[in-house]
Amino acid sequence: MITSDYDIHRQKWRIRCIWCLSLLVAMMWNVIPRSHVWHAVLPDGVFIVLIYWFLIDNTPRGLVSVFFIGLLTDLSLGSLLGLHAMIYSIMMFAVLRWRKVLSALPIWQQGLVVALLVVLFNGLQWTVFAQVGLSMSAWSWLSPWIAGYCIWPLLVVGMQAVMLRR
Repeated sequence: MITSDYDIHRQKWRIRCIWCLSLLVAMMWNVIPRSHVWHAVLPDGVFIVLIYWFLIDNTPRGLVSVFFIGLLTDLSLGSLLGLHAMIYSIMMFAVLRWRKVLSALPIWQQGLVVALLVVLFNGLQWTVFAQVGLSMSAWSWLSPWIAGYCIWPLLVVGMQAVMLRR
């Protein structure tokens, strides 16, 4: 099938718009006021969406863009400036390193890897909080992996449905 340059440009623009909108929705997910229980149980939405885009989309999105997304997340959440930027950059480097292996796995195994990445993300957050002198309960450190495992298949199926629409 021969595709014109216009169609290729239009498809790239469409994917870029979906990328931006999905990150905007994920940032809104993080900012929504929730009770302490829900805040402790639910994982970071931007982190899960970034994992999706780094695994699925093969267009080059560098770690610099991830760093700036992390800075925007820090500003929107009012957390330590650079905390999410550093952790997102470290974790997305690991995802990029193992991208070919992870993208070949079935969704349920990818969910297990995402759950492990969420635990590592929270562990890095806990380490920084401990160094600064802030506290973080063990419940909020270990519980988001279950929700991350449950959210991952829903995110993948939903995003694939959006991507396949014309």
